[in-house]
Amino acid sequence: MIAHGANLIALYLHYRERDNVQELLLPLMTSQYFPRLIHLILVCPTWMELHGLRIPPQITHLGLLCTKAQAIDAVYNDLFETLSAVMSPPTPSLHTIRFLNPQGAIDLRDRHRKALREGLSHLFSYNLRVEDHEGVDMRELLG
Repeated sequence: MIAHGANLIALYLHYRERDNVQELLLPLMTSQYFPRLIHLILVCPTWMELHGLRIPPQITHLGLLCTKAQAIDAVYNDLFETLSAVMSPPTPSLHTIRFLNPQGAIDLRDRHRKALREGLSHLFSYNLRVEDHEGVDMRELLG
């Protein structure tokens, strides 16, 4: 990856259960190897794999996809706390987070509305746009 890092604009990382996200992201934390990398897509089996997530400072767009259905609000509350922590200290370049799983976005809207509303309120305080799989601002899903 380091050999081609100077040319990468987008990177797609697929995690298995119990992978250490931070260990896999450590090479990305320095923009000297990936100066053009601005889009990061993370695929994981559960949202818990993202706990403690930190992203490279130059990332502008973060795509997230969870491959397993999440059943309780607490999981989404933890996810939104993790995403808020990504911004502390601020990640000044990040302006868009997109949930890439269509069923996950529908699930958030229909079954986890309270967690979605609370999570969005924290993320919007950082001027982040949070989108569903089609790029629609998730505030619109709350209608």
